[in-house]
Amino acid sequence: MTNKIGWKEGLVLGFIAGVIWGWTSIGVNYITGIFPFELSIVQNLFVGSVGGGVFGTLSGAFLGLIGERIPVKNTVLKAVIVSTPIWILFRLTGLMLTEIDESRYQAVIAQTIQGFFLSIVLGCILGLIWQWQENRNRQIAK
Repeated sequence: MTNKIGWKEGLVLGFIAGVIWGWTSIGVNYITGIFPFELSIVQNLFVGSVGGGVFGTLSGAFLGLIGERIPVKNTVLKAVIVSTPIWILFRLTGLMLTEIDESRYQAVIAQTIQGFFLSIVLGCILGLIWQWQENRNRQIAK
């Protein structure tokens, strides 16, 4: 077994990181109050888990696919480099929805700024989990 993590294992690690990120995002939003909660805390935890899981899964898969080609040694920085553009694509999609139906979708600048920094947080969480798994794989290979 090698310590290199591919896209398939990246899917799982990304999902785990994404769920943690979703819960973290809910906590950050609760503390900052940037946008009001529309659901109960249990419903928000579920939605955060699913949304974070999707975001994390995509980030983990892409890190597994292109991580070796990113000219940076630090795994956490690589994960941030992968997660941030994915979030930007999500945000641009949201802006397109705003253009389609302004009454239903609104672009909130504070939410956008918070989301950008939280995408960096996802990269950090994913990078740390990735490093942990690489170390674990090395130990198993011995």
